[in-house]
Amino acid sequence: GYEFNKKNTVLATSGNNKFKFDIKQQGFAWMTSNKKEKIMVKVMKRGSRIMVTGYNEKGSQTIDHYSLLGFTKAYNTAKKACSWSMKSKKRIVLAYSGGLDTSIILKWLQENYQAEIICYTADIGQKIDQKKIISNAKKFGVKNIIIKNLKDIFVKDYVFPMIRGHAIYEGLYLLGTSIARPLIAKDQIRIAKKYNAYAVSHGATGKGNDQVRFELGYHYFGPNIKIIAPWRIWKLKSRTDLINYAKKHSIPIPKDKKGAAPFSVDDNLLHTSTEGKVLENPKNSAPEFIFQRTVSPEKAPDKATIVSITFKNGDPTSVNGKKFKPSKLLDKLNQLAGKNGIGRVDLVENRFLGIKSRGVYETPGG
Repeated sequence: GYEFNKKNTVLATSGNNKFKFDIKQQGFAWMTSNKKEKIMVKVMKRGSRIMVTGYNEKGSQTIDHYSLLGFTKAYNTAKKACSWSMKSKKRIVLAYSGGLDTSIILKWLQENYQAEIICYTADIGQKIDQKKIISNAKKFGVKNIIIKNLKDIFVKDYVFPMIRGHAIYEGLYLLGTSIARPLIAKDQIRIAKKYNAYAVSHGATGKGNDQVRFELGYHYFGPNIKIIAPWRIWKLKSRTDLINYAKKHSIPIPKDKKGAAPFSVDDNLLHTSTEGKVLENPKNSAPEFIFQRTVSPEKAPDKATIVSITFKNGDPTSVNGKKFKPSKLLDKLNQLAGKNGIGRVDLVENRFLGIKSRGVYETPGG
């Protein structure tokens, strides 16, 4: 027989032999380590008649009787059920950058969903530190960290068709952030299906357009996969709340993140975008230091740069007579145009939710 003490330890006896098993309760199931489980099952299967006596907190007693066959059947059924549950219902794929916000989301998901978190990063030409992403995720015990190079797919299958279609938002914005989100969502869902995850999660806020872009993609490519949007449901409502949460859980805080974030920045191979803070007042000119890929017209060369671009079926294939694969071609055009002060846009636009927002964009190659 066995009984539970207050420390959740099973005390089992078989003749003169005594056994101990540390267990924990998860829902209606009592869980132990694989090693101890094997010992327990071995002990149970040695008995021709098995009597299990259990006590609840108030001391009430229940007794179950098993034959060896009955126990084996019950055990195998429970094992199959638990195995299915863990594989199909307990994994979440998080769009992860390795930065402060998504590291906080990672920890928050682990706390609130008791699930295995798979960290997914799409490399679409943004500034990326793969070692940092991997090391930051591993600090939280993440086993599956996926960094997928999508640069050529992004340019060939998304940027080029967009340019062929002359897709421009509100007369000026070349959709640098927008065009990347469907690709990220599609590949994130691919990973979710591969690992049989029941949910995906993103770090977009509840006031911007990105939440809509990601979730339309999720719904299309994985209609049966749950979406978790922490910014819309958690109790962390400010940058101060985030910093306090990070301190509580020993999440490293970069020096430039300890105060209010100066700007919201997004970048990929097509563009950079900068929003927030000083830019929220339309009276303020954009400070020069926010620009990453372009020089100001005042500092651009006074001499013209001649660029020849060869097209095939509407898509560029060569620059100045030299062929490039799609991502390298766009990178080359970024360099040539950026040196000449081409591609800056300063726009007050309408968000999907009806909020007006000022964005400063650089799309030199585009």
